[in-house]
Amino acid sequence: MTNWRTRVTLTAPQIRALQRYYSAPINIDLKSLPPVVRRTEIMQIEKRSYLGPRRTRTPEWSRKNSLLLGKAKNGDERAFLELIARDPQYLCSDLGLLFVCQWQLQLNSLYSMAGDDPDFLAEVKRHPAHVGLERISQMLLKPFDRRGKRSLPREEVVKICYYGALTLFSGLKRLSLKHAPRSPVAWVGRMRTRINQISASEIPMDSHREGFFQYIQHVNAIVSSDWPQEFTSPDIVSTPPNLLATHFVGMHLKIQERTMRQLLKGHAVIAWIHGGKTFGVMKPNLKLEDYQPVRKLLGTK
Repeated sequence: MTNWRTRVTLTAPQIRALQRYYSAPINIDLKSLPPVVRRTEIMQIEKRSYLGPRRTRTPEWSRKNSLLLGKAKNGDERAFLELIARDPQYLCSDLGLLFVCQWQLQLNSLYSMAGDDPDFLAEVKRHPAHVGLERISQMLLKPFDRRGKRSLPREEVVKICYYGALTLFSGLKRLSLKHAPRSPVAWVGRMRTRINQISASEIPMDSHREGFFQYIQHVNAIVSSDWPQEFTSPDIVSTPPNLLATHFVGMHLKIQERTMRQLLKGHAVIAWIHGGKTFGVMKPNLKLEDYQPVRKLLGTK
């Protein structure tokens, strides 16, 4: 008997979309990344899934999955629930369909007999079939339950803000003491204005090394417009750059330093798209004077 299942043929775009959803890709063209960054990103993709948390495929992890699968095939509902909590792909299998249909059939029979009896309805909610379907619902929705939680910014956003601010503040301080040792504050003020005036066409966006400058410029624009009294030119000259950068991240993203440090340890890639291609870096160059638009301002090659 082969006609008991409903088969749906997906279009090619739908198949590609399903593959993207299930493999949890990042919006980065891996081929465009430097080899060391590419290897790290591939490792991260292996650990993630849109359908649920994926663990690294260790022998012990696989062994326990096989044990749970064997019990689930023999009708062990608890083993099946633990299995799909560990690896959600089994929910989409014939085994998952079997358990779901079985539980729905049981509940249909129970609710048909319950009528309006509140005591019986309360008993039905404690039935294993109801509990099983509730568990599946909770597993699928739990990642999106933000009650009592505060969303953290993405790793790449934290990297952009911190490294952008650190590069800006450390570079301005170092260059001001080099080019205007007698009036560094005035020099920093002029340079900040000139950086804001750099047009997008002057930034080499098609370069992994140079493209990060767009984020440095963005940080400069934010501190100039949103917090002009918090990040003044005298502050930049007199305050350690890492302290200013940490202060900026705390104000802009509203996170504590400990949280910031933890997110900076992640493997997220700072990426941008230009000309239909994706470019990115794991950690950018932190020397402001190495970026082409700044070299042009300074009159150096």
